[in-house]
Amino acid sequence: MFGKKPIVWPIVFLIIGICLFLFLLFWSKGGFVRAPIEPMPGCVVVDSQGGSDNKIDIVFLGANYADVSKFIEDTYEWSNALMDVEPYDSYRDRFNFFRIENFANYGCEWDEGYILCDTGKVVRASSICPHDYFIVLTDTKGTQRLSDWLRSSYYQKVLAINTADEKLVLAHEAGHAFGDFAEEYTEEGLNIWWDAPNCDSELETCSKFSGVENSECVKGCTNFEYSRSTKEGIMRDYWVSGGKTYGLFDEYVLEQFILKVTGNVSNEDPKPEDVLIVDIECEEDNCFIGSIEESLGFPDGENSEIHDDFPMKLLANDEKDNQVIGKMADMPKIFTCNKDSRNVEKKKPFNYVLVLPLPSVDSKEIKFKLIDENGISIDFEEYEIVGSENGTEENVLGPKRSGNKVIVKIPKI
Repeated sequence: MFGKKPIVWPIVFLIIGICLFLFLLFWSKGGFVRAPIEPMPGCVVVDSQGGSDNKIDIVFLGANYADVSKFIEDTYEWSNALMDVEPYDSYRDRFNFFRIENFANYGCEWDEGYILCDTGKVVRASSICPHDYFIVLTDTKGTQRLSDWLRSSYYQKVLAINTADEKLVLAHEAGHAFGDFAEEYTEEGLNIWWDAPNCDSELETCSKFSGVENSECVKGCTNFEYSRSTKEGIMRDYWVSGGKTYGLFDEYVLEQFILKVTGNVSNEDPKPEDVLIVDIECEEDNCFIGSIEESLGFPDGENSEIHDDFPMKLLANDEKDNQVIGKMADMPKIFTCNKDSRNVEKKKPFNYVLVLPLPSVDSKEIKFKLIDENGISIDFEEYEIVGSENGTEENVLGPKRSGNKVIVKIPKI
C-alpha cells in the first residue's frame, strides 16, 4: 500500500524533452533541414522519395544569398510551390529534390534584365548530387541589391529563378524544361522554330489539342500564327486569376513526360561513382571537345527530355567498339519571363557539360569522338583513365590531343 512512488511522470517528461530537442534540431520554417543520409558530402536532401533511376532529380543552388539559412528555407518553399501544381501534385513520389549549401560562383549574370547562369559551372557543382535538372534561386536582396523585376529564365536544364517573383514562375519555367513549351502569351518579334507541343498552327481547328477533352482553341501562342489550348494559364500569365493552372492539354503533355521518363517507381538509393566531366564548346559554327576530367559523383540523370532539334553524340572507342555515352540534343533556347517583360532568344557561344559514367572498355586509353546527326566526325580527343582518386586536370592528354574540327550547321533563329 505504501510502496515505491510511481516514476511514470518523470519518464513522460523525459520523452517530451527528447522529442522537443529533436524537433528543434531538425526543423526550420521550411521543414526538416538535415537529411538522414547525404548522397555525397555537400549534397543535402530536401525531399527524397527514394531511388533515382526512376525519379526526376532536381538540385537547388543559391546565387546572391547573404544567409544560407534563408536559402535553406527557400528550397523547401519553392519545391513545395512546384509540387502543389498539377500534374506534379499527383506525381510527388516521382520527384527528388537536393541542394548545394556551399555557395559558389555559378557565373550568373543579371545585367541584361534577366538571370542567366553558366550551365557548366552549375553542372559541375551539382555533380555531387543525383541530377536531371537544376534550379538556381537568386535572392535579389542578398549580397548585391538587384532589381525585383529581374526576369527568371530557362536555359539548358537550368531554371534560374528570381525569388522576388510570384512562385508560379517556377512552374512556368518548368513548363519550358519538362514540356518543351513555347510561350503562350504573344509578343512582337517572338517566333517558334521547333515543334512546340502547346502551340498549334491550325488556328481555327487546333487538331493537336483534340485528343484531350474540353481543350480550347484560342488564337495567339507566342505569336498570332499559332493557337493555344486554354484562354489563361501558367504558360501565358500566372499573375491573373485564371492563370494558376496549366490547362487541361498542357497538364496532359506534362503528365506524359513524367510517366515516360520515370516509368516504374524504384526506391533504391544511388551511389556515387567515378565519372568523367566533359566540356563540349561551340563557338559560332564550330563545336569541339573542350576538356575532359575525372571526378567522383553522379552521372547525368536519364530522366530529362531530349528533343531532336540539334542532335550531337559523344562516342567512346577502345579500338574494339564504339559506345554512345553522351547526347547533346537540346536546342540552346533561352526563355525569360516575368510580369511585364518577356522574350525568347538564343545565346552564342554556348557549351554542353556532360557528367558521364566511365565507359566500359578494355583499355584505359580511350578515343572520344564527337559526331553530328549524320554520323560525321566533328572532333576527337584521346584520354587515359587514371581513376578519380588520382585524377587531375593534368591527366587530360593535351599533348596527345588531335582534333578534327569541321563546320557544324547550327540552326538559325
